[in-house]
Amino acid sequence: MVGAFTPCRDETGCRGPLRTVIRVLLLRIRQAEVALADGRLEEAAEIAGLPEVRAHRRGQDLISAVAQSLLERARRWLAMDRPAEAVIDADNAIRLAGNLPTAIELKARAAEVMLQQQNRRRRSAQVLARARLALHQGRLASARDIVQRGELSSTGLATIMEDLNDHQDRLATCLARAQEALARQQYDPAIDQLLVAGRLDASNPQLTALLDQLHGELLGQIRQAIDQGRLDVAGMLEDRLVRIARGAMDFEQIRQHLRELRQAWEAIERGQPRRAEEVLRRLAAALPEARWIDPCIQQLQQAATALEAVRASPISLLAGARPALASETLAPPVPATTPAAREALPTPVPPWRRSATPAGNRLLLQVDGAGSFVLVRDPVISIGPISSSGRVHIGLICDTSTPTCTIERVEDDYFLRAGGGVMVNDRPLGPPAPPVGRGRHLTDEPAAAARGRLLAGGDRIALSPRCRMVFGLPVPASTTAVVDLTGARYPRSDVRRVLLMDRDVVIGPGGATHIRLDSLPEPIVLLQRQAELFLRGGTGLTMGDEPIDENRPLQSGLPIRGSGFGMVITPI
Repeated sequence: MVGAFTPCRDETGCRGPLRTVIRVLLLRIRQAEVALADGRLEEAAEIAGLPEVRAHRRGQDLISAVAQSLLERARRWLAMDRPAEAVIDADNAIRLAGNLPTAIELKARAAEVMLQQQNRRRRSAQVLARARLALHQGRLASARDIVQRGELSSTGLATIMEDLNDHQDRLATCLARAQEALARQQYDPAIDQLLVAGRLDASNPQLTALLDQLHGELLGQIRQAIDQGRLDVAGMLEDRLVRIARGAMDFEQIRQHLRELRQAWEAIERGQPRRAEEVLRRLAAALPEARWIDPCIQQLQQAATALEAVRASPISLLAGARPALASETLAPPVPATTPAAREALPTPVPPWRRSATPAGNRLLLQVDGAGSFVLVRDPVISIGPISSSGRVHIGLICDTSTPTCTIERVEDDYFLRAGGGVMVNDRPLGPPAPPVGRGRHLTDEPAAAARGRLLAGGDRIALSPRCRMVFGLPVPASTTAVVDLTGARYPRSDVRRVLLMDRDVVIGPGGATHIRLDSLPEPIVLLQRQAELFLRGGTGLTMGDEPIDENRPLQSGLPIRGSGFGMVITPI
C-alpha cells in the first residue's frame, strides 16, 4: 500500500527498544569472548552464566567454549600437583555446563589427589614428630634412621635436617671438650660435658669410650686412695664417679666399702671399739692392699680391752647409783676455818663447767646475718599442727585437721612416715614402709595406717595445700638434714629452716652448708659429742668474755663470737 508506515529495522532484524537490548547482549557476549581469549576464565564464566546469555545462540556456544577451557586448565593444575585449583575449575565447569562426564571424572581425580596429599602430609608430620622425639630422648642415630626411612615433605625434611645437624654439632663440641678436660685430668668439666653429650646421643660410640675411660680412671684412683688411707680423697672421687657410674657393679662394691669404713668411724666416735674392729676385720679381707687396716684393728683391740677393764673396775659400781638431791642433804656445809679444813674443800668448778651445754634436744640457734634456726637432736621427730592433741617436736601454725608426719634417721638415711593426706613431690605417700630399727612412731595414728618412703634431697613434703616444706641434704659429707618451711609457718616468724642434727652442723659461705653465712672466710662446724656441743674452726672465738677452743663445750644464753660471725644458743 503506497504511503503506509514502515518501521525502521537494523541488521539485527529488530526494531525499537528491543534492538537496544539485543545490542547490549551481543556486547556482553563479545566481552566474554575477549576475556576467554585472554585467559580470564572466571570473568568469562560469570558472563556466560547470565540467563539472557544462556538464552542466546551465541551464548550457548560461549558456554561450551568456557567449559572446555576450564576443564583444560583443571588438567594443567593436576599436572602441576595442585588439585585444589583443579577441583575449583571442575566445579565451575559443572555449574556452567551441567554434569559433563569429563568434568565429573576430572573432579574425582582431583579429589583423590587431594586426599593423597593430605595422607602424605599426615605421614610426614608423624615422621617429623617421631624424629624429634628421638632427638629429645638422646637417640640421634635413631632419629637419622627415622628420617631416612620415613616419608617427609620438603619443608619437614629441611626442618628436621637442620635439627639433626645442630644436635650433631653440639654433640661433637661436647665430646671434644670432654676429651680435652679428661686429658688434663679435670674430671668435673669432663663429667659435665659427657652428661650433656649423653642427653644428645646416649648411644654414641665415642661417648661410651670416654665414659669407660673416665670410669676406669676414677675407680682406680678411689682404690689407690683407699689403699693409701686417703679416705677423704676417696670420698671426693666417689662424689664425682656417682654422677656417671651409678649402679655399676664394680663402683657399687667400692661404695659399699666406703660405707662400711664410715660405719667403723661412727662406732669409734660412739665409743664402740669392738663394733669398729668387727667392721674393719671384714674389710681387711676385701681390701688386702690397704695395709693401714691391720694396725687400726690392733689399736682397736687395745682400746676395747682397756675400756672393758675400766668397765669391770670398781668405778662401774656407780652405773646404778643415784645422785643425792639438794633436799636430801643432812645439813649445810660447815665453814672451814683451819688450813687443813680449807685443803679438804673440793676444787672450785670452772665457770664454764657450772652451766651445762644447752639442755634438751630442741634448741634455738640465732646467727647474726643468717637468721634463726630450730636445731633438733632427736633421731625421730614429728611435725604437725601446734594445736594437735598429740606431742609434736615441730609445731606449725596450720589447721588442726592437718595430718602429722614423722621423719626418722636410720644410720645415713631418713625415712618419712605419715598417714593419709600427706603428699611427697605432689604425689600421695606410698605404701607402708618396711619397719626399720625399732619402728617407733611419735604420731597418734595407728602403725597399720602409716605410710612411708625414703627421703632424698629436694623432696617436697605437703601436709596440706597450705603447709608445705622441702627436705634437703645440703652438705654431701654430713648426715645432718634440713627442712625448709617454704609454705608453712613456725610460731617464731623468723624461723624458716629446721636442722635435723646428727653429728655436725656446717656454718659458712656458699650453698653447701647447713647455715649460709657469707661473712665467714671459711666454714665453721658445730659438733655434737656426748650430748654436748662444741665449735670447731674460726678465729678469735669467745663465749661471753672468755676465749674458747674446740674442746670447750658451749653454754646456753652466752653470746658466742668470732671473726665474721656471732650467735647465741638457747633451749626451746
